[in-house]
Amino acid sequence: MLQFSNNMEFIKKFDLRESNQPEQVADSRQQTEVEDVQQGHAPCIEERKKVREMISRGVSRPHTNLLSEKDRTAAIAGIRWLLGLQNRDGGMPTFCQGWGMLPFDQSSTDITAHALRAFRAWKGKLTDDALSRKMQRAEERMCAFLERSQQKNGSWFPLWFGNQAMPDDVNPFYGTARVLLALTDIQKGSVMVLNGLQYLIGSQNVDGSWGNSVEETAVVVESLSQFADRAEVALAYHRGLNWLLEAVESDRFLETSPIGLYFAKLWYYEDLYPIIFTASALRRALLCRSTGEIV
Repeated sequence: MLQFSNNMEFIKKFDLRESNQPEQVADSRQQTEVEDVQQGHAPCIEERKKVREMISRGVSRPHTNLLSEKDRTAAIAGIRWLLGLQNRDGGMPTFCQGWGMLPFDQSSTDITAHALRAFRAWKGKLTDDALSRKMQRAEERMCAFLERSQQKNGSWFPLWFGNQAMPDDVNPFYGTARVLLALTDIQKGSVMVLNGLQYLIGSQNVDGSWGNSVEETAVVVESLSQFADRAEVALAYHRGLNWLLEAVESDRFLETSPIGLYFAKLWYYEDLYPIIFTASALRRALLCRSTGEIV
């Protein structure tokens, strides 16, 4: 495991901050390695190189050949369960299939997005053609549900997350980010995706954040990383990424916000949300920077 003396050192080692000059990044890495040797931290150099090599080889992403039969059996069982859970409107509910009259059985955009990503993760890894066809049909229905659920301004509202500063306590930043992340592979150039991107770009705060929390900013940054090859997205993405890096440096990423919105308007916060969301966003930023690919 990599060990660093402070939160920001890991980020500095991998040069996540935006730079338009590749030679400056290379010089920075060389300078960092010289400083490591001078300070007696030479092992960090080898650890850092190993991580870069792993990422470049794609080791950080599971390979089909590494999956055991037990893994496949478990995945198939999970996929079949999700297929049976899908509502008639094409969306995915929280707990059970139903008529969509209660929060527990009504389709949710963010949960639908999670299910869509789960299907995409296993696409091409299963040998059951009949199951693959069912997954494809389910994906099409989920996408149709998401298209119908999109707001006129391009955003999506999640079911179980909110923002107390927004009208009706909705949280379009979280919802839109989750949906866009799910649509990366299948509808990247679609009208609904472009409208969603325009909403996030237009709703960015002056300081580079979204909403009023680390949690919201982190999920948006992770989502935009998948579209950072688009000129209109790149600026907003890098501003958000820099805000997030500064939040890590100042330990603000450890602060929680009550963005969880449970049944009967019960607000809650989770200590791990800002940490997990931030780590996920920075992981994608690291992979994009190290491999030059949108991952």
